[in-house]
Amino acid sequence: MLAPPELKKVHPLGKSSVIEEHGMIIAESGVILEYLQETYDGIGRFKPANAQRKQHYRFWLHYAEGALMPLLLMKLLFTSFWVSRWCH
Repeated sequence: MLAPPELKKVHPLGKSSVIEEHGMIIAESGVILEYLQETYDGIGRFKPANAQRKQHYRFWLHYAEGALMPLLLMKLLFTSFWVSRWCH
């Protein structure tokens, strides 16, 4: 799928999710989450307490990005396809 021209103006690859803050472009939802945590979690509410919890946190972050998201996207696409094809 091709990114709309408006998104390519923000990020050369047309990546989404993307945020812009202080002139800095941050793309990919996992990177955005890490940036927000490091930048705005001043009291460490979301910072893992130890190395084991940090690995656990990283596992779930990367699982959501690498393994779960493609499955959810396929479900969305196939559901949308079947609903639009057979229910209209």
